[in-house]
Amino acid sequence: MFLLPAFVYFADEPRPSLAERLAGWTSRLGQEGMKHVFYVTCDPAWQEGEEADRVWLVPDVPLENMEESYRHELVKEQAAELIRFFVSCWTKR
Repeated sequence: MFLLPAFVYFADEPRPSLAERLAGWTSRLGQEGMKHVFYVTCDPAWQEGEEADRVWLVPDVPLENMEESYRHELVKEQAAELIRFFVSCWTKR
């Protein structure tokens, strides 16, 4: 697994240009030999469009305000679901 720096953008940037830029990242990573490319985000807008099948939506939860045991359980659950998402996508492609 290879983790890239964040795909940074401003909230007021037009979605079509963002989608084009993200598709460029996906294409370039494919050219460089990456067979499976996924994106993890808290922004639900990415669940629509061409890259939607590559997107894992993480709930935007203020962890700092949670009790520690609940926070650990939530992170553990999300990590397990993310692994299932990766494995499911890997077996389809």
